[in-house]
Amino acid sequence: MSISLRSYLFGPDGLQRIPQRVISGLCRGRDAMPQYAGTKQKTATAIYELENGKPSRILSVEGSYLDFDKAGKVQASLARGAFEAMQTYYDLEQSKAAQPSKVFDITPKLNREKWQRENRWTPCQAELDLIADDVFERKTATSLKFARGKAQKPPPLTYEAKEAIREIRSQLYLIASKFEGLSEQALKGLSFAARNELSDDLEQLWQGVADAADRRREILARYRTG
Repeated sequence: MSISLRSYLFGPDGLQRIPQRVISGLCRGRDAMPQYAGTKQKTATAIYELENGKPSRILSVEGSYLDFDKAGKVQASLARGAFEAMQTYYDLEQSKAAQPSKVFDITPKLNREKWQRENRWTPCQAELDLIADDVFERKTATSLKFARGKAQKPPPLTYEAKEAIREIRSQLYLIASKFEGLSEQALKGLSFAARNELSDDLEQLWQGVADAADRRREILARYRTG
């Protein structure tokens, strides 16, 4: 038995399923949905159990909002919402743990409730039924359209390509580890030396090494200067 999930969008044109590829692209800022630019849309995530490869039981359905900017992206609003979620939760817990007094500050509670209203919603029974019909592929269910993002669908990844990616990833982690412990001066010299290698067949790879060293040096500088 395993767990799976599906994402849905309750748009003006009815319920649509959002492919996980599109959800991932939206969260990473690599995809957009221009058709919803400048709007706030209701979405839901259904988490369900699989038995023998088929849905057997819906565990939960969580309603949330996607706040699209003028370009149809949501990464900035998701990051802002996540920060506010942590901040309001922390403030509320701190207020609960505070010593009781005659004057009780309800601001943390109100801020948390405001965040809940702006970021979460509870699907009604009719909306839950629509999702259940899709998950269990009931004959009475209307075939749902898939919400489309702007990014092109990636080409299929062959077994050989997957193995190559796996090996490359392990080597990239090794390269990244070489930056750890280096000083700003050492990173500056490393970046300069890497750019001197740009004349060979690995020009683009050396450029990546140089850029990564520059980024690491910038991070160290920001820590040093506060």
